[in-house]
Amino acid sequence: MERSLTLVAVVVAVICLCRAALAASPAGASAKTTVGWLEKALVLPGNVPCTAKLDTGARTSSINTRSYELFDRGGAKWVKFVIVAKDKLTCTLERRVLRFSKIKEHGAEAQARPVVMLEMVLGDRRYEVEVNLVDRSNFIYPLLLGRSFLQRAGLVVDASARFTRKPSLARAEGVGLEK
Repeated sequence: MERSLTLVAVVVAVICLCRAALAASPAGASAKTTVGWLEKALVLPGNVPCTAKLDTGARTSSINTRSYELFDRGGAKWVKFVIVAKDKLTCTLERRVLRFSKIKEHGAEAQARPVVMLEMVLGDRRYEVEVNLVDRSNFIYPLLLGRSFLQRAGLVVDASARFTRKPSLARAEGVGLEK
């Protein structure tokens, strides 16, 4: 009899612990994906290959463009720019300006940079990412993905890992955009 009561108490305790664990995670929470601090990405359209630095120390994301031209289209601000990848492959794009972001770099004046929405492939997923346009030619990596994107995309950065995912446009074709 004592053994039965002990067994029942253990089962009840396990059920309570499972309930507490389930209650601690938000309903509908998706699993996080672990990525390295450097990953290969494809910027769409054009399938421009870029090495992306996934930087939890940066709030915003940015992409390398040597210059851009602002213009009006249908009463909205637009920008024409050339994405420059490290292997010198380029792609000219026009995008609507979402806003201007003030970026303060250490020891420099604050810059107002245009922010646009770009589509990219990282691993087997397609993402929309807000990026500010800036000349990153003095940096090693043409694409910087910051905390805002990483949190929204459910990505966790393993600082000891690099190039954990190869971008696969074919596998990503059937996957919806992660916004």
